[in-house]
Amino acid sequence: MAKIALKACFLISLLTLTLIFPQKIFAESQITISTSPSSVEKLQEFNVEYSVSLESNQQYYVKVRIGENTSSLTKGETYNETTSTWLQDNSSWTSFPTITTNASGNFNSTIKARAKDSAQEGSNKLTVRVRKVGTSTNQDSDPADLQISASSSTSYPSNIYLSEFMPDPSEGQEWVEIYNDNDDTADLSGWKIDDIEGGSSPQHFNAQIPAKSYFVLYLDSAKLNNDGDSVRLIKPDESEVDKATYESSQDGVSWAKDGGEWKQTSTPTPGSANQITSTGETQESTSTPSPSPTTKSTPQPTQSSKKQKIQQSYQTDTPKYDWEQNENPTPEPSVINLVLGEETKKSSKRPPFAILFVLASLLFFTAAFYPQIKPKIQDFIEEKFQRSI
Repeated sequence: MAKIALKACFLISLLTLTLIFPQKIFAESQITISTSPSSVEKLQEFNVEYSVSLESNQQYYVKVRIGENTSSLTKGETYNETTSTWLQDNSSWTSFPTITTNASGNFNSTIKARAKDSAQEGSNKLTVRVRKVGTSTNQDSDPADLQISASSSTSYPSNIYLSEFMPDPSEGQEWVEIYNDNDDTADLSGWKIDDIEGGSSPQHFNAQIPAKSYFVLYLDSAKLNNDGDSVRLIKPDESEVDKATYESSQDGVSWAKDGGEWKQTSTPTPGSANQITSTGETQESTSTPSPSPTTKSTPQPTQSSKKQKIQQSYQTDTPKYDWEQNENPTPEPSVINLVLGEETKKSSKRPPFAILFVLASLLFFTAAFYPQIKPKIQDFIEEKFQRSI
């Protein structure tokens, strides 16, 4: 009887919890791949249909992962339609597409993906991974099989040029502007910006540039030398697309292409058409011929030149006095009270109370000794008067 009563209590408790929480509280969270291709070529775009059963009314990041095995899924790229960018597996979570589950915790959708050019040919695995916004917990689907083969034809967009670059920003990061002179969107996945050959490490990037539009790449570190460098735009096959070489830079002044010539401008315009404003400095730059608006690139900063700039900006913060234009090297006689913030002026004039004190003293002594000296003064006056007669 005791066992029967225990089982009855358990069943009643289970039924009660089910009625109170009607959201499959005992079901595990699930991410299911509905449809995915069985084979693709490298860099070939494809769609993955998936569904999720998670917490209700919550927002999640989502991405596709590809690799030789489930412990090394780093060869996939996910497309974010909102930002029109291809994202690598190690890109920041906040840059990936987001989904929002309904009141039942469900969501069905399609996501665009592709295998990187560096993916291993042959048998691979594909999964969909989600992460709840604001957390660090990942959830994966069961892996699907995926055969990857070499690309039958690798073609890259033409008419892509460097347009403008900022080697010595007065604030913020260095940047490079690239222009797409095509009538359709240009896919620059796997491209890179580099400085002079054999210099600093290149910066890879992925970008979808709309027709007749600009793309600005902000460099993740200082790469462009202030005292001259080269900027190169390079395809994934290591061929050089465009190049600019400069021999000097100014604080807050960019190099921009004007026709086929590079010029310095004091009006930087990242992301829009170039505006050439004279800087008063000799233009010293060369460029590979290109028939379209400017192209840019990213060199590495020489430590000494960057350090020199910091020292100069520090010195300009120190008050300067033009002693050479003043014969007297003494500063103007004004004193600033640094504690109270009040200003007082020194004066060479005697204060009025000193004069009053002297006059009062004379009157006091005259009144005190006048009775004693009065007879002598009268005798002195009479004597002078008689002599004059």
